[in-house]
Amino acid sequence: MAKLWKKNVDLDAEMEKFTVGNDYLLDMELVEADVLGSIAHAAMLAKIGVLTQDELARLRQCLAEIIELRQRNEFRIELAQEDVHTAVEEYLTKKLGDLGKKIHTGRSRNDQVLLDIRIYTRDRLLEIMRETINLAESLAAFAGKHHDVPMPGRTHTQRAMPSSVGLWAGAFAESLADDLVLLQTAYELNDQCPLGSAASYGVPLPLDRQLVADLLETAGASRALTLDLHAPQIQGYFNVPVDHLYASPVLVEHFEKKNLGQITVVSPDAGGVERARFFAKKMAAPLAIVDKRRVDKNVAEVMHLIGEVKGKPALVIDDMIDTAGTLVKTAEALLKEGATKVFAACTHPVLSGPAVERICSSPIEEVVVTDSIPLSPAARKTEKIKVLSVAPLLARGIRSIHEETSISELFI
Repeated sequence: MAKLWKKNVDLDAEMEKFTVGNDYLLDMELVEADVLGSIAHAAMLAKIGVLTQDELARLRQCLAEIIELRQRNEFRIELAQEDVHTAVEEYLTKKLGDLGKKIHTGRSRNDQVLLDIRIYTRDRLLEIMRETINLAESLAAFAGKHHDVPMPGRTHTQRAMPSSVGLWAGAFAESLADDLVLLQTAYELNDQCPLGSAASYGVPLPLDRQLVADLLETAGASRALTLDLHAPQIQGYFNVPVDHLYASPVLVEHFEKKNLGQITVVSPDAGGVERARFFAKKMAAPLAIVDKRRVDKNVAEVMHLIGEVKGKPALVIDDMIDTAGTLVKTAEALLKEGATKVFAACTHPVLSGPAVERICSSPIEEVVVTDSIPLSPAARKTEKIKVLSVAPLLARGIRSIHEETSISELFI
C-alpha cells in the first residue's frame, strides 16, 4: 500500500531514510491513540451516511483487533509504512478491502498526526497530574508531622531567620499545587479535537466534528450506581459518591408470589450471612447458615448446618453463582437435613464452566437470577433457571439520583 501522503513523485531513498529516521518506531507509542481517533471518526462517518451500520461494525471490530495486537506486542509498523496511520489503514484494507480505505475519508494525515499526539499527551498529562498530587499530599503530610522540627535558615549562603522542616516541605507542596494549574492548562489545550479539519482546507462533506470531539472527550463519572457488589469494600476505591443497590426487592417479590409457606432462608457460607439475614427479615422467615470447612487439603469439604430446615422448603441466597459447585453441595446437604425442597436465588449468574450442567442434574427445584449478566444459550434453554429483570430497580435509582430525592428506600 502506498503512503498516505505519496504523490506522483519518487522520493530519493537516502533522503527518505534520513527524513523518516526512527519515527516509525516512535509511532508505536501512538497506535492506541490513532485507533481511538479512527473509531470516533468512523462513528461520525456512519452518522452522515458515508458508512452503513454494518460497515461501521466491521471497521470497529478490526480496529479493536489492532489494539489487542498492540497490547500483545504483535502489531508492527514497518519502515516502508513510515507511520502509524499507514500501518493501521493497511491492516484495515488487508482485512476489509476497499472498506478499509474509507477510514481516511474526510481527514488528512496532518490532522491525524495532531489528534494522535493530543490524545497521547492528554493521557500522559493525566498520569503526571496524578503523581504530582500524590507527591504534594505526601509532602503536606510530612510537613504536618514535622512542623515543629527546627531548621536553620539560609539566604545567599548566609545565616538567616530559623525555619522548620514543616515549613520547608510545605513550600514544596505549595509549589507543586501551582504546577498543577499549569498542567491543567496544558491538558485543556490538548483536549481539543482537530480531527476532520482536513489540514484546514475543508472537504465537501457534512463532517460532524462535534460528535467526534464528544466521543473522544475523557469520560468523567460524577456518581456510581452499583448492584450487589461481591465485596462491599470496593466502594472505598471510588472517588465519587456510590449508591449500592441490592436485588433483594426483585427476588423477594418473586418468592412471595410463589406462596411456599414457612420457608427457611439459607446462607451458603459465613460470608453471606448479612445478605441472607436481610432477605430473611424481608420475608419474615427463619435463617440458617451452612458452615463449610476443609479438614485436610486432600479431603472434601465437610458441611454443617446451623439452623432448622427439617420439614420446610429452603431458599439458598447468594450474590453470584459461578461454577455452581458450592450451590449444588449446599442443596444436597439441606435435603439430607430434611428440607422438603430447595430453591436458589442470586443476583449475578456468572454460570461458568459446568455450572448449567450441574444445576440441571441437581435436586434444586428452581434457580432464580437477575439479568445483570446475559445468560448463555445453554442457560436460556434450561427450565430450572428463571430470569428476573432489575431494570425497574435501576431505573428508580437513576431517577432518584437525577431528581435529587431519597434513594435510601431502595437499600434493603
